Amino acid sequence: FSFLIGSALLERLLNELVGGGGRAGLLLKDLIAHKEVERRLGACAVAWLSALFSPSSLNLRNLIWHGFLAPRELEQRHAASLLRLLSRAAAALGAARRAEAALWRPPAPCWDPKEADASLGGACGLLDAAPTFPPPPADGCCLLCLTSPMCRVGHAESVRRGLSAYRRRDFATFACLVLPALEAGLRGSFVLANPAEASLGAAHVGAYFSTLDGWGQRSKHQLLLAPHLHSDGSPNRLLAWLGDGMHALLLDLFLHAAGPGLRAKFAHGEAALLP
Repeated sequence: FSFLIGSALLERLLNELVGGGGRAGLLLKDLIAHKEVERRLGACAVAWLSALFSPSSLNLRNLIWHGFLAPRELEQRHAASLLRLLSRAAAALGAARRAEAALWRPPAPCWDPKEADASLGGACGLLDAAPTFPPPPADGCCLLCLTSPMCRVGHAESVRRGLSAYRRRDFATFACLVLPALEAGLRGSFVLANPAEASLGAAHVGAYFSTLDGWGQRSKHQLLLAPHLHSDGSPNRLLAWLGDGMHALLLDLFLHAAGPGLRAKFAHGEAALLP
């Protein structure tokens, strides 16, 4: 489970390292190829970054955050390698901040709700009030989630720990643990609803994944919530199974241009990970 949060934190640290204290806004694959990262961390660390996270190599961050790989399937050596890279990046960023203290500024908020378009503008007033959340789920909710077909093999422990974090009002940990399980469940349901797309239920080297988000690259791969199949343009039958209300909610949370883009914000280290 630490690999989920650790990989997000690593991308955030590398972005701050490249951006001179602020976020450079680069993806992990671009950070790995960045000359400033190699200058700060060294060629050996970059080789490890490439081996663990490059799309042409193990690609572990994308596999685990998109729900293809359950946390328990990761080997301890991968987590240990990530920890060493985090320590190296943190040390390099600390040295850079000490050398450029006068230039460093805290990173800007990842999303300002007041920038929402008119369709969301009516809800902005609610955000100015004291934040409220639904009450923590009872044990019955946990049992319902764990026995649902949406909870794919290998993700039950993530869901259980996520619901436990929700009870503690640790919403960041809840999101990090449950979002990959949600995407894995939606992908499994997508394949069941569209049997001809069975190959999209797994990740393939050299091919784009079927994903919950990624609207900017929708012409290159299948979005699970898209109205049509990328392969032949026929209707995506998953949407009828979800229903209009659930489909709209998922679009708002993960794909809407003016929405929070929850999965991406946590996976790429843009959202605060503190409870």
